[in-house]
Amino acid sequence: MLPTPIGGEIVSFISKDVLTKDMNIELLEEIGLTRSEIKVYLALLELGSSSTGKIVDKSKVASSKIYEILDKLIQKGLVSFIIKSGVKHFEASPPERIMDYIQEKENKFAKQKKNLKDMLPELELKRRLSHYKSEATVFKGLKGAKTAYDDVLKTMRKGEEYYVIGSGEAYPSILRFFKNYHKKRSAKGVRVKLLFSEKGREWADNMKNMPLTEIRFASAQMLASSFILIYKEKTLISVVAQEDITLFRIDNKEVANSFRSQFEQLWNQDTRILKGINAIQDLFEDMLNHKEVDFIGARGYFVDKRPKFIDRWEKEAKKKGFRMRNIVDPGVKGHRITNFSFAQTRYTLPKEFSELSVFWIFGNKVAISNWVGKEPIVVIIENKNLNRMYKKQFELLWNQEINSYKGNEGIKNAFENIVNELKPGEEVHIMGVYEFGKEFLPLALYFQKIRSEKGIKAKFLMNQNAKNIAKEFRKYPPLEIRFMEEGIFTPAIFIIYNDKVIINLAREKTFFVMQSKSAAQAYEQYFQLMWKTAKQ
Repeated sequence: MLPTPIGGEIVSFISKDVLTKDMNIELLEEIGLTRSEIKVYLALLELGSSSTGKIVDKSKVASSKIYEILDKLIQKGLVSFIIKSGVKHFEASPPERIMDYIQEKENKFAKQKKNLKDMLPELELKRRLSHYKSEATVFKGLKGAKTAYDDVLKTMRKGEEYYVIGSGEAYPSILRFFKNYHKKRSAKGVRVKLLFSEKGREWADNMKNMPLTEIRFASAQMLASSFILIYKEKTLISVVAQEDITLFRIDNKEVANSFRSQFEQLWNQDTRILKGINAIQDLFEDMLNHKEVDFIGARGYFVDKRPKFIDRWEKEAKKKGFRMRNIVDPGVKGHRITNFSFAQTRYTLPKEFSELSVFWIFGNKVAISNWVGKEPIVVIIENKNLNRMYKKQFELLWNQEINSYKGNEGIKNAFENIVNELKPGEEVHIMGVYEFGKEFLPLALYFQKIRSEKGIKAKFLMNQNAKNIAKEFRKYPPLEIRFMEEGIFTPAIFIIYNDKVIINLAREKTFFVMQSKSAAQAYEQYFQLMWKTAKQ
């Protein structure tokens, strides 16, 4: 019966099926609810707070199954209960909770997808090894590990080198065994190259100072969660589980060569992308092996994050006679990174340029770190020619001033200069286009218009957030547009043509024009490296 507005009652004419006859029950099944769970949930929506007897009568499910069904709905957050006079009364959660349930399932699926992706190298390893079961020798436990690794030392001669690739948890007893083994290995004069994922950092920290030991890191998605050791024509695979270890040795030249090739490909890759603050710490440690570093835009983010590490690092840097030069914005004056006794700093960069990206130039490497979001992303390029060109660019910035253009008219003049200096059919390369806002867009479109009218080609490397701008630019051929990987962000736009590089701070309506053949070549080479990995 339903109450009337004046307090009377009218007979209910609503069919008990009216709430469900038009409802897509199959949709609820598709998101993971059983038909019995759906019946009980819908019954509770109509009944409100109810005991199990009423729920059974309304839903028509078996009384012997009602508590099991209710428990499952409680676990899914779709039902709750209270106790009245010692009796449980159940009630349905608001229907909006179904969306929360779907979101939880999506989050769980995303996590499962990621974990499965991490498992792929391990699964591929199992597939490859299945062909050589008859040729494998199995060792178990630490005694077995000693026997297997004694063979490595017996086989390898002084001055020879072997390779290890992989990762795994560093359990205390297993870690002690390997520390002792590597002491014997280095004492014998045998070299080793160790390629870990971030999960292997504890292993690396315990071995990095041992003689004849070289360590690098690669993406976890490329490495198995076991350790693969390649020496001569043998492959030794160590699988660590808790405080136990199982090893498989395969005496097969083909297998050893296959894993050696995989190792060399990962070890020698020109460009690596790493994430996390530990990647920055690795760069600081690596710098000390090269005596000096030149920074462009180092504002001291890592120095603030890891002060205790920097205390130790600074002492070691002084001891080694380390040298550091840094070109940065005036806002960094007085920061600890500018006060190292071995550091020289010049404050000639605009803050907008140095605020996010840092360029590291040392050894034969160029590294670009971007502090975006919760953790930094580091692109490490190991290339002597590129390093040499960036070194020249640094010297230019260190020793020379840069011409600047500001405001609407200044920017128009700079764009017109580009078009006037290029011939029809020639190219201009533009890197780091981001969502710069409505104020700069008319200026950018003006440049596209006069460039297109003259027939000057353009290649654009854009950040992921610039897709709306890309849509506008595509109206002005000839041009090609690609997008850099997610997470890689440039704080300024770089325009490269002839022997010039323009640093474009679009939101500030400011251009810095640098005329230098070597600097233009350095930026062009970096542009080409990023172009190869970018997506259309």
